[in-house]
Amino acid sequence: MEYDGLINDYLAGPQALRQALAGMTPLELDARPIPGKWSTREVVCHIADYEPVYADRMKRVITENEPAICGGNPDAMAARLSCPRQCGSWTDNC
Repeated sequence: MEYDGLINDYLAGPQALRQALAGMTPLELDARPIPGKWSTREVVCHIADYEPVYADRMKRVITENEPAICGGNPDAMAARLSCPRQCGSWTDNC
């Protein structure tokens, strides 16, 4: 498997995310154009909160023959962790 390309794509992710968000207003970041779905800000907070989990999963896949991949409930995580405090106030809950 070719890891160099995957590693480069992974490392480029934060800059790609910054570019995608550039120029968005707070109202746009918090908008929920699809009822019941997360806002852009909530998605970005989830990515930040889950980054350590992603890193652990990648290490396990690379180093173990049959890695145990722990699951989680992203909606519960967003509701109970730092989303509102970390990302600002929202009119709706996570």
